[in-house]
Amino acid sequence: MDKKCEILLDREARLCYTIGIMKNDLLTIRSLPLPVLIDSIVVDGIDAEDAFDFCDAYVSSASFKDGTPLSTVQLNILTDSDKGRELICKEAYDLMLVW
Repeated sequence: MDKKCEILLDREARLCYTIGIMKNDLLTIRSLPLPVLIDSIVVDGIDAEDAFDFCDAYVSSASFKDGTPLSTVQLNILTDSDKGRELICKEAYDLMLVW
């Protein structure tokens, strides 16, 4: 599976502002109407001092498989879902290995 990362690092503040996740995969959350394109997910709020739970990280933007962007409420649902948290933590942890 291809991986695409767009990373804005502030090494002094030890923050990562944005990362894109995996390509060509869908994430299905029961309370959302359509599957979410994983490569459209952008995670913000990753803080190195917040490792390893990354409780401040959140999904700042994403799109459904039909290209429709998620609303703020839907982004919160994605961020708070078990699958969403797992994805956020995995990507944040992988990024920490690069730092």
